[in-house]
Amino acid sequence: MELQEKILDVIRGTHVAALATVGERGAPAVRHMVLTGGDDMMLAGGARIGSDTVAQLRRTPCAGIA
Repeated sequence: MELQEKILDVIRGTHVAALATVGERGAPAVRHMVLTGGDDMMLAGGARIGSDTVAQLRRTPCAGIA
């Protein structure tokens, strides 16, 4: 089995993950999200446009997922 197939076996489907962003004061802001992994090796999740998550990612476009 190729490496890509092994990765896809892990990320395909729906997963609960912790998403960490940079909060307004520079401290980590962590929340649980539902993410869906696809055959393109991307993870997709959703957040309300007016949420803290979206504001934090616009201000500092980096995040961690666990």
